[in-house]
Amino acid sequence: MDGQVSVELVTESALAGHCRGWDGTTAFRLANGEVWQQCAWRWRTLYLSFPAIRIWRIGPRFYLEVEGTQEILPVERMH
Repeated sequence: MDGQVSVELVTESALAGHCRGWDGTTAFRLANGEVWQQCAWRWRTLYLSFPAIRIWRIGPRFYLEVEGTQEILPVERMH
């Protein structure tokens, strides 16, 4: 094994509504019908209208990237 971690873009969509930030348990409903829930505590207040969302698989975990921020959040798919 070469020690590299695989990175894969899983989903590219938009938030189905406005983003007012996250609080540690925030669920993100995407325009494509997927729902992803934050699974690690992070807190941020902001306001974005229908931002682009990307879900990345990095190794065995999933991360949500919100366009217009410099953060990725650990998430789990709900449905």
